[in-house]
Amino acid sequence: MPTRSNDNESSVPAVVRSDADWREALSPEQYQVLRKGGTERAFTGEYWNCHDDGVYRCAGCGSSLFSSSTKFESGTGWPSFTDPVVAQAVTLLTDKSHFMTRTEVLCRACGGHLGHVFPDGPGPTGERYCMNSASLKLDRRTLLALPATFEVTRDGLHQVACFVISPYRKARIGRIGLRSTGDGFGTPLFDDGSQMVVRGDVLLTEPGTAQRMTTLRELAAVFGVELLADPGIGNDVPELTPDESLQIDAAASRSLGEWYAFAQRVIDTLALRLGGAVGEATLWPEHFDLASDVRLAGRRATNVGFSPGDVFSAEPYVYVGPDSMADLTDRYWNAPFGAFLGYSALRAAPDGFDRALAFVEEGLSLLPVE
Repeated sequence: MPTRSNDNESSVPAVVRSDADWREALSPEQYQVLRKGGTERAFTGEYWNCHDDGVYRCAGCGSSLFSSSTKFESGTGWPSFTDPVVAQAVTLLTDKSHFMTRTEVLCRACGGHLGHVFPDGPGPTGERYCMNSASLKLDRRTLLALPATFEVTRDGLHQVACFVISPYRKARIGRIGLRSTGDGFGTPLFDDGSQMVVRGDVLLTEPGTAQRMTTLRELAAVFGVELLADPGIGNDVPELTPDESLQIDAAASRSLGEWYAFAQRVIDTLALRLGGAVGEATLWPEHFDLASDVRLAGRRATNVGFSPGDVFSAEPYVYVGPDSMADLTDRYWNAPFGAFLGYSALRAAPDGFDRALAFVEEGLSLLPVE
């Protein structure tokens, strides 16, 4: 097993199982790679020559790790990627085994060994994430069914975002916006490299403290946040109920994180196509949407966002919300705020990612010239 030294003060895994549980949950090869730091033989893994579209998840915990859009032919015999879906999806550690120094890549959510990253990749970062197929599971661009506990978990996490995480960031730097982290959400990195994030049913600061999310009062005490009925983040926040159980299910929390990661990928692709017209994707705690402002030259400004569900729609949905609805008469505009497409419709599409992207681009094409 590689010798692991913690150079970047990695996160506390949110998915914690006993060794016996891991042995039961994983195949022998997956266990050897993910839990023992092993390496499969080159040109033998399931994905080294796979060209299917989708998202590569951790075979141990299901967290989103890599997109097929960043996969490339490295000639090494292992699946290789230029970068993870978001930097926070993985943890990097120094590996000094076998009389050499390399950078090991772990799944941040469960601590499973994935492979190594090398500075010889073709992308803008120059990195090559050389992974083991046994550590990955390809989700072929389809959204998964939501757990029965999704809505109650979403509502609990909305409270955590409004009354703990966003106030924590506001107290430190005066800003409230949050970000997708691949398998969850949290603050952007602070200047000292730390971050507050949700992973499963755990809230943690990296490096620092990890705490199961039970009540707002307990979280506020652990992380030094003052609980206020009006946290100063907007006018439409949920009611503060500091002692009620948050009822956060770890699997449903990861489903929410994956929805935000899906949203981030769509917005990132839109930004690649439209350049500076697309603003940075931000998770706004008040409405709990991951959204971006889009300002096309000569067109009406609009907001493109991904809601986890609300009073308008119980299920998650993608929306295009122009600054004004004046003169928008096309059938596309099917909501008071613009247009939306629900999670069920995205799941029913052959490729949910392409369907979401096409829906957004259609809306942008219908914006009036101003």
